[in-house]
Amino acid sequence: MFQIIHLPGDPYGAGRAIGERSRDAVQSVVLRSEMWKTLEKWLGSDRLCAMKSAAASAFPQYMEEIRGIADGCAISPDAAFCWNARGDLLPISDRGCSSVYAPISDGFCIGHNEDGSPDLKEYCFFSRADAGSNRPGYVSFTYPGTLNGNTFALTTNGLVQTVNNIRITEPGLGVPRHFLARAVLDAPDLTAVRNIFHRYPKAGGFHHLIGQMADAVMLSIEVSGKGAGILELHGLYVHTNHLIHEGMKEEKQRITDSSRARQERMEAFAARDCLSASGEEILRILGDRAHPVLPIYRADPNDPDRENTFATALFKADSKGILLTVYAGKAKENPLETDFVPVHEWRLRKKGGEIEKIA
Repeated sequence: MFQIIHLPGDPYGAGRAIGERSRDAVQSVVLRSEMWKTLEKWLGSDRLCAMKSAAASAFPQYMEEIRGIADGCAISPDAAFCWNARGDLLPISDRGCSSVYAPISDGFCIGHNEDGSPDLKEYCFFSRADAGSNRPGYVSFTYPGTLNGNTFALTTNGLVQTVNNIRITEPGLGVPRHFLARAVLDAPDLTAVRNIFHRYPKAGGFHHLIGQMADAVMLSIEVSGKGAGILELHGLYVHTNHLIHEGMKEEKQRITDSSRARQERMEAFAARDCLSASGEEILRILGDRAHPVLPIYRADPNDPDRENTFATALFKADSKGILLTVYAGKAKENPLETDFVPVHEWRLRKKGGEIEKIA
């Protein structure tokens, strides 16, 4: 079970709360990691300065969150920014994830495995932000020292977002991907979401699945340093950690064996299950361990990408609301499957309402 922290309404205060909760992880794990030794070489570089300028111009409020994170973690603002640009700077960034979308009769289901470095699992948590006069509230899974939005989240505007790492090898000098993902949490609707990805120059790569309660449209958005591809979905859809859209998959990227194997296995499920996937079937896909080395659900301490599944999220949305259930996984007697145990549950009953913690 993950701790849940409450974020104050002002950007600096929200960042400070994230930073204070993250301080132990940042000081004892992040700053001693091989990744940080590589990242810190970018401090003061022209490239990092260009990305900071782009982020400050587009989203000054999230730069205030970064300042709060820095103070809470007892590191410099430049170090906090660099940590939040890690995936834009390093295509080897150790983030995985798998996502599944399925339309249902009056809404949709989205499932997501959140995969990351095992060293950070015990330090992750949930952030809960209340709605303000001009901003929605949200619940988001949070990595230490990191802006919210880049994992999986639910907002009081009825938006659902899941994010998968994309390892772009020719990044740009625009807004870091964590800032764009954070901006989605403040969007009123899918039109505003589209504008976020069309408007701003981009630094790195992500894949976003984004839908909204009572809206028939589901968006699959692939982002690279060169732009974004937005695809409207009309049937069962799966995505792992590389670009697959026409017009995007030709870009230079690093495709790991795990990402390729998970994508192929999930596509095989999708072809077999056609459009009938339910929440239970989505969990079966995300819990699959059939591949002896490169399974969809990742629990091997010797995983070749150095990634394990931290949590599995299932969103069920219909005309009445959205239910988010977060699961922890454990092996079944059948070693090819995963037994999911619910650890957190939230419900949003209407747009603009409160996100209720129900379990």
